[in-house]
Amino acid sequence: MRERAAVDAKPIGRVAMQAELFVTDEVVTRRGITWVALAGEPGEHTQGWIDAEELRRWFPAAPPSGIADDELWIDVELEQQTLAVMLGDTPLFVTMIASGNHKHPTPQGVFRIQTKMAISDMDSQPGDEEAYAVEGVPWAQFFHKRYGLHGTFWHNRFGRRTSHGCVNLSARDAALVYAMTTPDPLPGWAMAFAHADDPGSVVRVRKLDAPVVDRRAP
Repeated sequence: MRERAAVDAKPIGRVAMQAELFVTDEVVTRRGITWVALAGEPGEHTQGWIDAEELRRWFPAAPPSGIADDELWIDVELEQQTLAVMLGDTPLFVTMIASGNHKHPTPQGVFRIQTKMAISDMDSQPGDEEAYAVEGVPWAQFFHKRYGLHGTFWHNRFGRRTSHGCVNLSARDAALVYAMTTPDPLPGWAMAFAHADDPGSVVRVRKLDAPVVDRRAP
């Protein structure tokens, strides 16, 4: 964190990795670097300035069509690598993710969770360029083919595009999201499938305000 919006400005503090910050709308670009003003105490202009590349900001967007005011759904934003659990248009929980990398992008669109598994094994398919096999992946929620939300214990690169296409969360965050969404597993069961009486929660994957295709099953 720097005193002014400049690389040669006096450092005035350090921000812990993945700490929660509040920022103002003030943004300055100098010498190709964009700086964001951190919110200070009431009555203060700013607390300091930080390189926008070191921040991940949550930018809200209008809910997908058909979302009720009391409906819980998931909003994944790829540009800033964030996930929000929403109730109608109100955020209940916001965190960072690690989505698919540039070689294996996470598909965009509006989906529904199809399958939930408390523990899942994940591996590459024949013909894939990169082979991998991970056992005991926690809190998996699949919304489109082999793509899903799940906990991750093998990296801590949240806020960066890292995965083979899935939306990676910390194990703690993944458990929280898993407990909030539908379909609901029966007591004592470690798996649940969406059906007409218990449809899966809506998951939207977007880049900022860019339009996405509605891929929810009729």
